[in-house]
Amino acid sequence: MNHEVRTQWHPAFCSAMELNFREDRAQLHFETEHNLSRKPLAVDLLIVRKDGTGELQDPVGRLFARNNLIEYKSPDDAMTIDTLYKVIGYGCLFKSMSPAVNSIPSDEITLTLIRNRYPRRMIEELVKEQISCIQKCPGIYYLTGKIPFRTQLVITRQLKGKNHLWLRVLDNDLGEDDVKQFVSAVQSVRTNSDAISPDARNVDAVAQVVLSQNSAIFERIKKEDPMMCDALKELMKPEIEESLEKGRQEGLAEGGVNALLQIGWAPSRIAAQLHLSEDRVNEIIKKIQSER
Repeated sequence: MNHEVRTQWHPAFCSAMELNFREDRAQLHFETEHNLSRKPLAVDLLIVRKDGTGELQDPVGRLFARNNLIEYKSPDDAMTIDTLYKVIGYGCLFKSMSPAVNSIPSDEITLTLIRNRYPRRMIEELVKEQISCIQKCPGIYYLTGKIPFRTQLVITRQLKGKNHLWLRVLDNDLGEDDVKQFVSAVQSVRTNSDAISPDARNVDAVAQVVLSQNSAIFERIKKEDPMMCDALKELMKPEIEESLEKGRQEGLAEGGVNALLQIGWAPSRIAAQLHLSEDRVNEIIKKIQSER
């Protein structure tokens, strides 16, 4: 994959969060990139509890109150102590925009920071700030101390359980077990969901990123496991068809190359699929990148 093309991790993350909370969806409202001021300033995801009562089934949601601000860091991004203070600032802005004085009490706001790896340096800095990091269960840590809102840190690589698979796979270094579980989970959702349902839409968004960022292990499993090979071909079919259709609609080789590039295909594979020379594909890629 050409690493100059930035992967759209955040839309896939929002889809993964909706899949993660499938069992609690009736109680939740999801709003991506919720604006926190009149000028552009947005938190990655706002999850609002519709009724505000009872305990959610998913452990990530145990901390949730009425309004829950989520900050996600992709595998390409660092999480530092300044990330925490930025999110605290988001919480303060969210509260200050109440329609009436204190109509959103601070105890109705929670903060969640999500990343694939444990931010060791940030945790070391938190100690100096008199903020403690307490593990509640695998992958979920509560931050306590000098913070105005209830706050948790979620490390996706450490999460356990079938439902957390959607967050665990948002990584660029997946193992074989997670890949096979992911393929099986995608097949299950597609089999049991309408093609235009939220679950099907969210699965496709997650699959596109997961496939593009872990192409090596997917290709290896396809070669080593005949049964998985058929399953992977079926898994990739929607992404391939969508990309080729986009190319046909644009009526240009550039459209097809750009579409397949976005789902992580290598230039040699694009050339074979579109019946172009690899040199021609590389020329088109260079042109696409210069116009970004």
